[in-house]
Amino acid sequence: MKDYGVTKDALRLSVAHAFRKRVPMNPLQWMPWHVRFPESWEATAFDFDMAPHVRGVIERGWLNPAIRKMNLQWATRLMKTSTLLSLICWVAAEAPAPMVVLFGDRMVLTNTVSEQMYPMFEATRPVRKQLPPDHKRNKRVVRFADC
Repeated sequence: MKDYGVTKDALRLSVAHAFRKRVPMNPLQWMPWHVRFPESWEATAFDFDMAPHVRGVIERGWLNPAIRKMNLQWATRLMKTSTLLSLICWVAAEAPAPMVVLFGDRMVLTNTVSEQMYPMFEATRPVRKQLPPDHKRNKRVVRFADC
């Protein structure tokens, strides 16, 4: 190891740092700082002041490990899709894990992936670097590099 200019202690610390337990940032703090929407959308960033009801869903549902399923029965244009996509961004950036989103039919799936998911993921910097290049993107599946 001396031939490479690395001491045993430096190597040990480097390995320990690489395998440390990662503590993800709270999504309530992370989302307003990092989640951005495409320029064509009405808003440009995630804002809890415009959607205070979303804070309650995240606090009482998403962050509660006892809750495994949520049904959001809100009227239209109350940030259901934006909230879901923002939480997907948070998981991809802060706590990588396998995820799945299901849609009612293929038309809704392809429209949502191409018109909402990819544009929002492109606008959100921590997630943008995990996306495949444009020519390798699937119209039905979004694959992140870390999850």
